[in-house]
Amino acid sequence: TRKGSRNEYCHAGGCDRRLSGSDFAGATQRLAAVLGPIADALEGNAALPSTAPLPYVMAPGRAVAWPEDFHPKVLAASEDGALVAFASSRRGALLASPAPAHFSLEGIDALGELVGAAWARDALVVTTSRGDVAECVGVPVAGAWPCRRVGAPTLRLPGGLVAATASRAAATGRLRAAVVFEGDGAIVLLEADEDSREWLPAGEVHLPHAAGAAPHLSMTPSGEELLISFDDGLVLRRSLVAGGVAETIAVPRATSGKRWHGSCGLGARGVAHLATLPGVGAVPQLFVSSAMT
Repeated sequence: TRKGSRNEYCHAGGCDRRLSGSDFAGATQRLAAVLGPIADALEGNAALPSTAPLPYVMAPGRAVAWPEDFHPKVLAASEDGALVAFASSRRGALLASPAPAHFSLEGIDALGELVGAAWARDALVVTTSRGDVAECVGVPVAGAWPCRRVGAPTLRLPGGLVAATASRAAATGRLRAAVVFEGDGAIVLLEADEDSREWLPAGEVHLPHAAGAAPHLSMTPSGEELLISFDDGLVLRRSLVAGGVAETIAVPRATSGKRWHGSCGLGARGVAHLATLPGVGAVPQLFVSSAMT
């Protein structure tokens, strides 16, 4: 029987610097100038085997100066190198020099906390703790990025979900999602059927790594790869097109008491990852994967 199972689900159906629309393009270009050389170096380092996992270093420059009470846990990167961080409260920050530019996701307050984000080619796609998926088209204007819930059903079973992310596949434009349900040891892959308005099963990824907490999930802008990050800093990547085994692409240089949060892809092989350092009142800082020396 499918009752109460995944199969039932699959088959049933004022310290903010506000970001204006005119600021967005310039901020994105500044960020790309900072992170672009890192991504290029990661892509072009011929001395590294293609499968070699990369350790982390602190992002260039000083620690990111987040505003008060902003504790980002989710990251997303666009194809052109822009990087945004989100708190569960749906507040966001574009990581641009000299300071992050802040905005809020509007129109989805009733959908729950933010648990996942992917910056697809045409829109930001966000996933909430209720299992809803929303799209935010365009760019933030006057500190607000308008979003609206998509027509697909919620990514939720009676037992609840512990991790989720969604994006649009660049090749087809269809929504795809990756979800970890409460009490399950696998990542469920789903694709939305626009006609039936249902999520259809598209496979599973069995978690090959034992960790103390549920993994963080993210997708690349093309929606073709899934990144799986754990609270010990390990990041795996798995193709959603070719399938196969998830490969390790980033590892922490040393744990040192860090608490790792969300990650996203950076360039062809790089990773950006948020981690909280030990200490009272510590807030997450940005780390990027770097070639081994």
